[in-house]
Amino acid sequence: MSLSSPSSKQEAPAFRHGVIHVALPREVVDDIDSLFAVNIDVSVSTDFGIAPGDLVIINEKKALQDGNIVLVSKDDQLSIRHVFIQDDNVILTSVLTPIISKRADINIIGSIVYSIKKY
Repeated sequence: MSLSSPSSKQEAPAFRHGVIHVALPREVVDDIDSLFAVNIDVSVSTDFGIAPGDLVIINEKKALQDGNIVLVSKDDQLSIRHVFIQDDNVILTSVLTPIISKRADINIIGSIVYSIKKY
């Protein structure tokens, strides 16, 4: 999987992203078009062993199963949580207090399928 940057022939921006090549196990890359990477830049996920600077690979189309670790958007806040589904409700857990919400009120962006640690 790679993230591409603007052509070097364009005007140089103040901030430029480079191309990133990441080798992943074959079982993670079963649907490459549904994967994207997120660089974790804040300490919102230490209870899952994910820290600032880590890179997580997210599958936006993976079928949700109880216990999946997911990237969630609720009330304009992103967080990483375990998900449990009960009928129309979603229970999101972490070390903090669980969140119980209607499925329609939560945007589950995708399941985390791989994490690359920054040391």
